[in-house]
Order: sequence, then structure tokens, then C-alpha cells
Amino acid sequence: RVDDVAIFCEGDTTRQEVVNALQKATGNSLEIPNLYELRESGFRVVVVQDINELDTEDCDILLNVGIGTFLKRKVRKAARFGILNCHPGKLPEYRGLKPIDRALEAGDELYATVHFMVRKMDAGPIVKSCRLEHAGLSYPQLRKRMLELQTKVMVDGAIEVLQSGKDMSEYTKQP
Repeated sequence: RVDDVAIFCEGDTTRQEVVNALQKATGNSLEIPNLYELRESGFRVVVVQDINELDTEDCDILLNVGIGTFLKRKVRKAARFGILNCHPGKLPEYRGLKPIDRALEAGDELYATVHFMVRKMDAGPIVKSCRLEHAGLSYPQLRKRMLELQTKVMVDGAIEVLQSGKDMSEYTKQP
């Protein structure tokens, strides 16, 4: 049975707010119900801010929250199922930086996409994608709503991977 989920994050204020929300959620808060569901399903959830603090020997999956740099192969291979990231854009169309801004400028819909992390940025197999309803929202409201959607979709994706037992090769590959 799968036991361990680690969530890691580095850096700036926005990312720190995500970590704080996740820590709050793992403390039985219902603000992010799906993370609570992950914990209630019997998974041990650990939140760390420095990947070097994490003992990954028994870790089944890592959830990336805002690491903006490439991860070394050793880190990418640390967890049995790999590392999931949730990109604030439709993949592969909006890989890289500022996917929300680029999609808005093009008049396209907005998505949060959970994918496995691989060597190339935002290029790993896709686990799931979810469209963001944003009509009538200001830009700050839209960013906040995207962060909430990313958190939900990330946890949903992690639950799917953990419950299915599928590895990265069994998910939709990107061109």
C-alpha cells in the first residue's frame, strides 16, 4: 500500500502562501478538502520547504509547489511514482513562463494541468487538466482562483496516481 506523499516548495511570497495553505490543510482544515481527503485516505502527508530536508527513501510521490528551477535527476527519481507539478496553463500549448497572460492575450481558455516532472520544463506526461471559469473576474481574482484550482487539481491528480498504481509511462505523453 502507498503511504507517503511529500509536498515541497521554495521561495517567494506567493509560493509560501501555497505552502501555508497546504500546511493548514494537513492540520485538518477543510479549506482544501481534497488534501484533507488525501490524509483521511491513510496517506502520510509531509510538507517541506527544502528538498534536502526530505527523506525520500520511503516516499511514494512528491508534489511540487512552485519550484521554478530544474530538478536534478536524483531528485526526480527519489519518489517511487515521481514528482507531480501543476502548471497554470494548458499543456503543451502554454509551456513555460506566464501561461495565464499568454492565454488571455490569445483569447484562449485557462487551464490547470497536472503533469509528471521530467528533465524538460512542463513536458512530462499529463495526469489531468481542468478548465478555469473566469468570466467577470479581475486579474487578481483570476490569479487567486487559479491557485485554488491548481491545489485542487494537484491533489486530485496525486490521488489518481496513488490509487491507480500507474507509473509515468502509462499517462498521456506530450508532443
